[in-house]
Amino acid sequence: MKKLARSKTLRIIFLILLVCSTLSAGWLYYETNPNVIFIRLSKNMIEEHPEFYSPKPFEGEAFPIIHSGKLKKEEQYFKNYQAQLKEINRAQLKDKNKAAYIKLEQKIKERLTLLHKMKTDPSLYNLGGELKIILSSDSIALDARLLRIGQGMKEAAIYYMSAKNNLNQPDPEKTTLAIQKQLLSIKFLNGELLDSLARSSLSAQEKEAFIARTYEAKIAIKDYLAFCRSLLFEQRDSIFVK
Repeated sequence: MKKLARSKTLRIIFLILLVCSTLSAGWLYYETNPNVIFIRLSKNMIEEHPEFYSPKPFEGEAFPIIHSGKLKKEEQYFKNYQAQLKEINRAQLKDKNKAAYIKLEQKIKERLTLLHKMKTDPSLYNLGGELKIILSSDSIALDARLLRIGQGMKEAAIYYMSAKNNLNQPDPEKTTLAIQKQLLSIKFLNGELLDSLARSSLSAQEKEAFIARTYEAKIAIKDYLAFCRSLLFEQRDSIFVK
């Protein structure tokens, strides 16, 4: 009787161990499955950086302003996910996930390229160019475009301060291009933009506020223009010294 009870107990223990082993094997397979890892990685990116997948208009801003601290954080963030993506064996992914993998890999690469340019390309910061794009958007009423441009000009000083803080070892050719773009920006604010304001239906008070912001924006542009000229002088001077 004791032997029968002991045999029954051993069978139960064996079944428990078998179930635990099966569950462990299943969990290990699940955790190491490339498809599961990829889906989890994509989900984490959506949760932590939703605008990367579905860019939305910046509320209160005509264009994005990325401060130097945020730029460094974003660069590290995307480099980290790029490294995790490379660890996944793409050949083992389902066709649907393979296509998503390629798309995600390309988007991360493009984002890192842009962040690198923000540190090396002074011409990337072009207020007049950004505002001209908004003014050219015929799908939006002129008054609405001008109000959004006015909001953008309000951020001009912060925009260019971020530019100066972001730049690290700028490219001399891009510095020359940046100077040309700032001159065109001033020309745009003095000409085409004011002509559009004159044609608008904004109130006298709104027009007065708009002109004041135009003046403030031009100060910020001229300050950045002087910064770029100083950069160019230092870059050329360093060449002669060598």
